[in-house]
Formats: sequence, C-alpha cells, structure tokens
Amino acid sequence: SSSIYKEVLYGLFSRVVAIPDCDSSGRKVVESDLWHLPIKSSYMTWVQVTRKSGSKKKLLKDVDDLCKYYEKEVLEDLFCDVLLDEERIISFEI
Repeated sequence: SSSIYKEVLYGLFSRVVAIPDCDSSGRKVVESDLWHLPIKSSYMTWVQVTRKSGSKKKLLKDVDDLCKYYEKEVLEDLFCDVLLDEERIISFEI
C-alpha cells in the first residue's frame, strides 16, 4: 500500500514508473491504483513467465528476478521503452 510519505516523494519527480510484483498482490495494486501514483505516471507489468534454470523452471515474480535472468542491455532497452511510453499501465511479454 501507499503511505503519505511516499506520495509526498512522488512530487519530487516529473514521472514515476512503479513495478509491482507479478502476482495476485501486484495485480491488485495495478487494478486499484493502490500506490496512488500521480498523473502521468505508470505501472510496468509483464505476462507471467517461467525461465528454465537447470532442470527447474524459475518464476519471474519481481524486478529482482528480471535483473537476475536478463542481460543488462536487454533491461536497458526494456526500461527505455517504458520511459518513452505514456500509458498508465505498460505491459510486456517477456
């Protein structure tokens, strides 16, 4: 959930891009704007994906997982695309 302190901090930036977890809690955040992002800000989401890690499939649940399993250049391109997109909800298939 959002706190009054976080919401005050949003005002320091011209735009905020929030990246909630890719799970039911994260979907609720986006659907109900639980983080109360300011106008012109966005939520970045992705389609639930699994990556093979050895013989096991690894669930990419949050931005930390994305950073672990994708190369820096791929993530730079992804985040640049997000910053250029003005939609409220920006979704990717990864």
